[in-house]
Amino acid sequence: MTRVFITIDPEINTVEVGLKVDLTRIVGGPTAYYNLTQTPDEQRMINLEGALAKGVKLSCDNQQVVLDTKQVDFPILNLEDFKAIYAAPMTSIRWRGRINPAGKDLRFRIMPNLPIGTPIALTFLERQQKRTMTRWIEAGEVSQPFSVRKKVVTINRDLSPTPTEREKDITMVKWLNSAWIYLKLGFVHILPYGSDHILFVLGLFLFSVQLRPLLAQVTCFTFAHTITLALGIIGFLTPPAKVVEPLIAFSIAYIGFENIARAKPNPSRLVIISLFGLVHGLGFAGVLKDVGLPKQEFISALVFFNIGVEFGQIGVLLCAFSILGWFRKWRHFRKAILIPCSAVISVIGTVWAVARVMV
Repeated sequence: MTRVFITIDPEINTVEVGLKVDLTRIVGGPTAYYNLTQTPDEQRMINLEGALAKGVKLSCDNQQVVLDTKQVDFPILNLEDFKAIYAAPMTSIRWRGRINPAGKDLRFRIMPNLPIGTPIALTFLERQQKRTMTRWIEAGEVSQPFSVRKKVVTINRDLSPTPTEREKDITMVKWLNSAWIYLKLGFVHILPYGSDHILFVLGLFLFSVQLRPLLAQVTCFTFAHTITLALGIIGFLTPPAKVVEPLIAFSIAYIGFENIARAKPNPSRLVIISLFGLVHGLGFAGVLKDVGLPKQEFISALVFFNIGVEFGQIGVLLCAFSILGWFRKWRHFRKAILIPCSAVISVIGTVWAVARVMV
């Protein structure tokens, strides 16, 4: 996941842009990336900075802000780590620029031709009043404007609504905007970016295409990951990603294996699914902790993120049903579809688990 931090100091009219990004595709593969970190010669750095300068755009009132590179910190890893299947070696790059003293709004964009991981988590921070805004954007998408200075709204009491009514309108708009952002974030974390969660849900679907058993499995999974999502966000449960991510991959491998080994539903399966749901919830929490939740709308953001996740899971199930649901009563369904597909899921989960343990 690509992260962008933009820090504004309105007192001295400066802005700093920090980018945490996997450069693998930009520099031409893991070996080239590793070589760059070992011998960052002048020409390689010039080429890298040129590519990033064309791809990273910050504007103030529709005027591009000139950014100068101040610092580049490469990951300290060996070549095998760069080549690992699940590797995402992150480089930190920091730029600094000056903004117009009369400037009002900043907008950020990463050009679509810059090959980086998406979605992009973008955070603005204004140092003087500690105002922040965090949003998710896609490559090519222009961010919402962030005001350089806190806007002062004057109200003509003869022509405008009362301050209380106006405040309610503004609050409602902000709430709806926040709800939509986190609903979308939860959805895209499943479709299309949550490959591990997609495989797990497909494993549940394959075991029982019939509605009632499938609903029981999905309900247990949803209830469990909702608990750990909430506990992870408030900081009560904070296991490191190097523990959570391999466990998520292991859950995929196991669910595929159990589909093959077990022919009929069993109460123990629901218990196992619930336990794996607890693990997946910690994975969801890690995403939200990276981005941050707005303090003013903490509960609603958390709720709508979870709703987005559920919509994503429903989307996966609908896609699977539209393709395989027609064969659910076929007497060869288990041998011809369930077992081969579950075997593929199990193998993928095993490969991911090993790769994540070794990273």
